[in-house]
Formats: sequence, structure tokens, C-alpha cells
Amino acid sequence: MGIIGSDPIHNVNRTLIETFVRQKLKEMQEDPDRCTRTLVDMALHFSTGRFQKDFFQAAQTMLENEDSGYYELIQDAAAHMDQEHLLTFGMNVGYNSCTAGAKRIREVEARQGFNVPWTVTLLTDSQRYPAMERAYQSLMEQGKELGIYTWMLCPNGKPEALLPLVESQPDCAFVLFSDAGQMSSSFLNRAAELKNLLLAVKYDDQAEECCRQLRQRQTLYGVYLPYRQAEAEQVVSESTLQDVSVLHPGVTIFMPLEPGERMADYQFVLTARNDQKYCTLPFALWEDIRRVDSIISDEAVVVAFDGEGRLFRSGTTQPCEGLSIREKPLADILAAAFPRRHSQEQTGEQNS
Repeated sequence: MGIIGSDPIHNVNRTLIETFVRQKLKEMQEDPDRCTRTLVDMALHFSTGRFQKDFFQAAQTMLENEDSGYYELIQDAAAHMDQEHLLTFGMNVGYNSCTAGAKRIREVEARQGFNVPWTVTLLTDSQRYPAMERAYQSLMEQGKELGIYTWMLCPNGKPEALLPLVESQPDCAFVLFSDAGQMSSSFLNRAAELKNLLLAVKYDDQAEECCRQLRQRQTLYGVYLPYRQAEAEQVVSESTLQDVSVLHPGVTIFMPLEPGERMADYQFVLTARNDQKYCTLPFALWEDIRRVDSIISDEAVVVAFDGEGRLFRSGTTQPCEGLSIREKPLADILAAAFPRRHSQEQTGEQNS
């Protein structure tokens, strides 16, 4: 199946944007609040796509609130986060994935007739991983051809095995979810060198010490809270956000355990994010993946692959037999699982 050619990432526009952002990050040490407002205003001025405009308009509105908890978050990031880490991860998500990558996604959807996710989740298995590593490498190269530059990595153990995968894709952004108990000091040292990586630490009794060590290394990190629906009322709450905030995570991610599961309390996350009371950004993993995807293209999909490389459809508990990255190219899997319901040609032109 033919995919559109040319590299949408490495171009003059990206170089100019990166140069501007790098300069502002240097100035942020002196006045982080003013520099952040300048960055958002400039980004909104030059935004062309629907996603960029929606995102930066929301950010601009939030920053009009002088009592916003996000100002404390910005100040903390300026003081304790490595600038190259902020720059690389931010550019890989903001430009590679949600600007140039999003444009590529709309082009592929219009011409090929299937839906493309903006991010893919890998539920890796530590025992099977060595045999799957080459397939994952190939998957990411295929993903970039389709416009996918953001990846969620959820290992069931040994997160260090995934670091070479992250290192091999410097133009992608990765969020790696793991228990604090799995993150050794040597792992944290190595992870801190990967500027395209955000570590998400499971919120448990060991999270505080792990976050302290990450902060000491000036590493970009967040915390996540996995839960089952029966536990939602206790987990998805203001008290949780208040408790988590003391660990200084950039993001707090609520994660229903079934891949793509709908979140009954999503409105709470949206309200908490807009209220700006806490110095951490709350996210609902699957719902916010779906939300971003619905902005990039009108038919949102959530895509995950299990430890054997089999596709998980959103809201299902069993993988799709016959739709495995070991057996089929990614484009063929998406075409079989997520055909578009109508032509995207006109929508793609409007959103580009």
C-alpha cells in the first residue's frame, strides 16, 4: 500500500521554530511566566491547523488567570527541568507529532481510506520482548510514514529493555509507564540521557523516592494511577490530585486498566484541568488520546498492541486475531480494523 513521500519533519519551519523556542527557554530562567505567555501568543499567531489553534487558544485562556496553579508548574519546570529535555520532548510532540505528523495523518486518511491514530500504545511483555524488538522497530518506522510520532510504552516488567527502542527513534516522543520498584538507579541515569522520553511513575508507596531521584536528575516525569472502574470514585478525585502534587509531576495520568476503556469520570478531569488549582496537568489516558485524535481527524481511534503484537480495539478485552504486527504491515492492519466511514478529502484540506 503506497504512502505519501517526502519528509514532513526535517525542514526549515521546524528549524526556525526550534531556534525560537530554544532562545525563550534560556530566557525562562529569569522570567518564566512572561516567557511562557510570549511562547503561547507567538504559537497561536502562527498556528494554521485546527489542533494547534484549539490547543494554544486554551493555553492562552488559562494563562490569563494570574492565580493559575500552572504558573507554579512553569516556574518549577524552569528551575528543575533540563532545558534540552523540555525542548526535545516538546518539539517532538508539538511539531513532529501534532503539527507535521497530524498533517501527514490527514493526507494518508484522505488518500488511503483508513483512520490513522496520532499515538500508539505498546503493552509489552518482558519475556517476549527480545523476540519482538525488531518488529517494534519496524512498527515505528512504518508509523512515521503514516504520521505517528508519539508512542505510549507500557511494559509489564523490565522497563530498561525499552530504552534502546526510545534511543533509536530520536524524532519521536515516548511516554514510558512503570512501577517505581522497577526503576533502578542505573535505569534512571540512562533514562535521563534520553531527551525524547517522559517517565510516568506509578503512584504507590515507592513513588515519592523515585520522583525525588528523577527531580534530582532534572528529568521530565509524571505519575500515573491505574485503576478499575469499581475504584474510580476513590482514585479519580481532588484529594488524589492534591496528594500527587507534592511530588512535582508535570502530568498526572488516570489510566483505566482495559486498553481504550471509556472513562465515566472524564468530566472531572476536564474540569480539574480547566480549574487550574493544582500544579500538575491531569490527563485521562484513553479519553485524552481519543480527544486529540478527534481534533486531528474527525473519526477518532485508540490503538494498542499487546505483548505478542496483536491489535487491541478500543473497549474490548481480547486482541484481534489475524491483525498482528508480526504478520501484517501497520497500514494493512489499520485499513482492516479502522476503515473510514466517509471521504476525508474535503476535511483534510480544511484542517491542513
